[in-house]
Amino acid sequence: MKSLFHLLLSSLYFSHFSSLFLHFGGLPWFSLIDILISSPPPWLLPFLVSLVMLLTTPFILMLIGDTSFISMY
Repeated sequence: MKSLFHLLLSSLYFSHFSSLFLHFGGLPWFSLIDILISSPPPWLLPFLVSLVMLLTTPFILMLIGDTSFISMY
């Protein structure tokens, strides 16, 4: 049963990446990620930091018990 699940998962993974490969005109995703890691654009780090802060702030406020932010949403 476990091997069947792994086979299904690997076929979905392969079909997803092959469709991305065709969509980007033959440029595989992993090389695009390698390019971003080796020479990132200057806006990438501030964008990622602000995205993480935006997504985690409500959860951090809930953890410390401040629920006044709920009225903002």
